[in-house]
Amino acid sequence: MKKYVSLLPAVLLTAAVLLSCQSEKTFEVKGELSAAGDQTLYLEHRGLGGVELLDSVKLKENGKFAFKEKAPVNPEFYQLRVGSQVAVFAIDSIETLQVRGDAKDLASTLSIENSPVNEQIRQIDSQTRQVNIRISEAEKKHTA
Repeated sequence: MKKYVSLLPAVLLTAAVLLSCQSEKTFEVKGELSAAGDQTLYLEHRGLGGVELLDSVKLKENGKFAFKEKAPVNPEFYQLRVGSQVAVFAIDSIETLQVRGDAKDLASTLSIENSPVNEQIRQIDSQTRQVNIRISEAEKKHTA
């Protein structure tokens, strides 16, 4: 019994070291926005309960930024926001997204490198905007 009691501190120390070596899983969103000049860029999570602010950064003249957040367990939607401009994207795991866009028209100019899922989201978003424009034009014609 004494033999096992004397091993207990060594076992606890080993367990503590092993647990501290495991780093928290994260995702990164890095990129550059043109025409951003001194605006604030927000990273937000889009969930069932609404939009939740995660982080923000004041953009410099070059428009470069980087966010690092805890990786979701399941795929989730996030968004970048500058003023009233919003662009939605998905995070699936512990990935790093490289993004570029124009802060004045973020929704239609944001491009995400090496992310087929996000390219599909961009295409659907673009088509939705086009349909909404056509609906607005049709409504104007019929109300005039």
